[in-house]
Amino acid sequence: MKLTKEIFNTFTGKAGNHFKEMEVATYAEIGTREGNTFKERTPFISKFALAVDCWDLYEKASQNDMGREREYARQQYENLKNYYNSTIFTDNRIEIARNFSNDPILFNKFEDNYFDCIFIDGNHSYEGVKDDLNNWWNKCNTLFYGHDYMLKETIWNGVRCGVKEAVDEFVEEHKQEIKHFRVYTGSANPTWFIWKN
Repeated sequence: MKLTKEIFNTFTGKAGNHFKEMEVATYAEIGTREGNTFKERTPFISKFALAVDCWDLYEKASQNDMGREREYARQQYENLKNYYNSTIFTDNRIEIARNFSNDPILFNKFEDNYFDCIFIDGNHSYEGVKDDLNNWWNKCNTLFYGHDYMLKETIWNGVRCGVKEAVDEFVEEHKQEIKHFRVYTGSANPTWFIWKN
């Protein structure tokens, strides 16, 4: 993967507009829902892309902070699966994992440093974000980033968004392993970016 300081400093939104020039080979997305972000990025992934979401398997509000009805969430999963089964992506480059992102069987399938980019946008509770950061950090080799770094207190479906608190703590704990950290605040749902050493 090719990441330069110039590209890193121009990331906006979810950074998908840079995937082609960065030559991303491997990508994981934690929290996929209907798959819009995932579908935008996969055409530029040369080797393998993983989408993880619990979809209709949610057990608590923090796993369903958008308040999806169970049948609607199941249909999102089916639609995404069908999209990849009916397109050019029938070569095993895509895995749709209907699972919880904190399942060690899932994240331990991948060697450390396997993914060029990992995008975190799943369980937005403080505990959920901390789990994702800790469980997936070693699986990433370059760009580790996520969505909804809310600058003001935000409540979704009765759950307090804990992304900023969890990410700030994580950055402090791992500062020796981080080349650069920045937040794009030009949207209502800011995106945080970590460039790993």
